[in-house]
Amino acid sequence: MTKVQQIISIISGLIFIIGAPSTYFGLPLPSLLLFNKHTISRISTNPQFSIEAIKTSRKVTINSGDHFSYKFETPLTARGTTSLPDNETVWVIVADQTGRFYLQHPPVKISSGRWDVTNILPLERIKRIIFARVDVEGNRFFLRKVEHDEWGKFNTMPSGATEIAFVQIE
Repeated sequence: MTKVQQIISIISGLIFIIGAPSTYFGLPLPSLLLFNKHTISRISTNPQFSIEAIKTSRKVTINSGDHFSYKFETPLTARGTTSLPDNETVWVIVADQTGRFYLQHPPVKISSGRWDVTNILPLERIKRIIFARVDVEGNRFFLRKVEHDEWGKFNTMPSGATEIAFVQIE
């Protein structure tokens, strides 16, 4: 980490500590930080797998155009509706600016036309959150990664994985 990055990190931390009491009064100061932030630029629309809400670790709902701090307001959670059957498997994968993928765990829970997922970590340089429906082979690929603690930097999605929804981040 360079000196400039260290200074920015310290300043961001101080702004967060000073602003933390404001969260008790409903002021979204941490999400207005000038450093360590992402902006949601687009949320896909797919009636088969609809994203209804994305929330920060502080339980604040964020929508297209909203900012959040990847340093102080993650992991994210998401929920929505789906026409997929309960026995379908959907994983969340985040993609960075170089096109590399990082597996998120646990997979999406689907029950009676609703879905939810926890522990989405769109950290620095992440540009896309992908919801991928997988067949047996795709699920095996991701389960092997979980078993071997291999969370990141894979260059291609497995065969049997189909993107069904996404969140674009700037």
